[in-house]
Amino acid sequence: MGSKGVTMQVALPLDDVLAHPVGLKLLTKFSRRERSEEGLIFCLEVLRLRDLYRKHKEISKDSKAHQETAAQVSIQARRIWV
Repeated sequence: MGSKGVTMQVALPLDDVLAHPVGLKLLTKFSRRERSEEGLIFCLEVLRLRDLYRKHKEISKDSKAHQETAAQVSIQARRIWV
């Protein structure tokens, strides 16, 4: 008996599959065949929004740190001039 008809199943995180060009291409092909492209489009949009949220959170955090530093400098400057 050969390996004909034997399939190997591997569980991968969806993020990893969508991040890899070949994985995305295969999943897109499968989705078209199964007529479920909307689900794939939805997953891609959710991941895009998640990444935007993370970037926004980092920028907000950096901005807050900058504002706190500026406030501290301002307080120190007032102490020097008073």
